[in-house]
Amino acid sequence: METGSSIDLDWLSPRETEVFELLAQDMSPDKVAKKLHITPSTVKQHIYNGKQKTGAKTTIGLAAAIAVQKIKPSEQERLD
Repeated sequence: METGSSIDLDWLSPRETEVFELLAQDMSPDKVAKKLHITPSTVKQHIYNGKQKTGAKTTIGLAAAIAVQKIKPSEQERLD
């Protein structure tokens, strides 16, 4: 499985990051589209662009990397 350290998240737009944060919360692309008031095809385009920009191989890997990045350092220490 991919880890946050192997994926460069700096290239993501704020909207792409938002899409992957919602996917990391186990939302389907259709639910993400409804929540963000965009079309499902726009969500799919954000997923594609995000994977291309970061070199992530899977949507889950990229969503997980974003979720890990959002954990505060004190919380991360407890998980280690």
